Amino acid sequence: MALVPKKRGLDDRSHVQPQEVEREVSTFLPQPKRKPIRLKGRALRRIYEAVYDRDGGCCVKCGAWIPRGTIPHHIIHKSQGGEDTMDNLEML
Repeated sequence: MALVPKKRGLDDRSHVQPQEVEREVSTFLPQPKRKPIRLKGRALRRIYEAVYDRDGGCCVKCGAWIPRGTIPHHIIHKSQGGEDTMDNLEML
């Protein structure tokens, strides 16, 4: 009786490194949802003022002057999970 080499099928993962298996498994596990940062009231006004001061009261695209009190633009919109953070706000 001749020895036949074992065929590697889909279920045989002996040739795969443990890190690759861990990475594969982690992609199928549900990721915990992260609640976006939402500010209200005084905190929101303060961050709006900080964005205005950071951008120098000018539009970041064209450089036009913007009056104080204008609400900054969210780069990633709130409806798409954008947060009220300095990194996600700019004056337009």
